[in-house]
Amino acid sequence: TIATALGVVRERQAGTMEQLAVMPFRPRDVFLGKIAPYLIIACADMVIVVVVGMLLFDVPFRGSVATFSLGALLFLFVTLGTGVLVSTVSQTQAQAMQLAVLTMVPQFLLSGLFFPLYSMPWSVRWIGYLLPLTWFIKVARGVMVRATPIDALWTPLLVLAVMAAVVFTASTLRFRRDLA
Repeated sequence: TIATALGVVRERQAGTMEQLAVMPFRPRDVFLGKIAPYLIIACADMVIVVVVGMLLFDVPFRGSVATFSLGALLFLFVTLGTGVLVSTVSQTQAQAMQLAVLTMVPQFLLSGLFFPLYSMPWSVRWIGYLLPLTWFIKVARGVMVRATPIDALWTPLLVLAVMAAVVFTASTLRFRRDLA
């Protein structure tokens, strides 16, 4: 999130966004071009983390690699897309970094990663259901620990897909405004 957020702001400050504005790119092309390299790197990182977890820490992987990959790809797209969205509303790199951290910290605390969602009061728990990490944790735990089939994970995968569509649409609209 931080890397993608800083990348676009840095380009705006350097003046390269004006160069994009005169090229025949649609806002969605700009968004996908900004996110693609980070998505490739994040996927490679995800593979490394899962393999190291399995080899060094005996983390089980009992389910489908394809189901896990779909969930991971959706999650990474939402997360990196959020970074691009943050960058479109930020004027400086410091502001982009603060907003990116502001989106990351609640994910760690309220997603069920460290503290179970059921142990949180409802007044806070509902925020967890708005975060992509909450839904990816359901997919990852389901696939890796319980070998849950994809048809039992349609809800978290669908929620991640909707979040991806929302982030893509919002970022594209912001880029359209910035490139106009």
